[in-house]
Amino acid sequence: MHGCSPNCLFLVAILWVSVAYYLYTPFPETANKPWKQSRITAVFKLFGILSSIGETLKIDSATNISRKLMSGIGTSIYAGNPNVQVEKLIFVGVDVVLCRPTTKLGKLPGLVYFHGGGWVFLNADSYRPFTEALCESTEAVVASVEYRLAPENVYRAAFDDCVKNTVFFLRNAEKYNVDMNKIGIAGDSVGGNLAMAVALKLSDDPNLSALPHLAVQGLIYPPFQFFNFRLPSYIEYG
Repeated sequence: MHGCSPNCLFLVAILWVSVAYYLYTPFPETANKPWKQSRITAVFKLFGILSSIGETLKIDSATNISRKLMSGIGTSIYAGNPNVQVEKLIFVGVDVVLCRPTTKLGKLPGLVYFHGGGWVFLNADSYRPFTEALCESTEAVVASVEYRLAPENVYRAAFDDCVKNTVFFLRNAEKYNVDMNKIGIAGDSVGGNLAMAVALKLSDDPNLSALPHLAVQGLIYPPFQFFNFRLPSYIEYG
């Protein structure tokens, strides 16, 4: 077997440098753990490349390949949290991952959580490492909602699922040993968008006025508008 020629090595080196350059995303030095954020961003860029290749080879659609890759991030090596009891339930036709701290007894606070993923990717199960950690740290029962994803399900599918599940949890808190007056709502990325939309719905809809008020609202880097990207953060960090 002949070794790789100098030209071959040169092409491999060029390809390696090109891929590394594409995957690298600079973060401000003042950012929190910039190298960690750069690695996470590189992983998602790599998933994009693999998904495009898979679609070109007609293995599956790029969206479905990305979903499978992303869904495996959190659960592939996750062994579970020994201080959290997990149940997979169905609230009003929608799957929910319910996390309960095993170190606390009696009636607990509750939190309805909506995962991120651009309305298209990830799910409640892939978010288990985070929602279980959230459950343990807040000592609250966390209901992580598996809302319907785009593009198969158009707007208002995800929003309607989140509203129905929140209303159900508020009305049936006693069933899950949760204090209905201590139920909050939270989400990251588009989950934060959904959390804000649900909170507005609960406050504006007269048909829901009899429900207990949400005790807290946690919005983690939520996208609230897509009309003007000439904002300081976009201008400064691109």
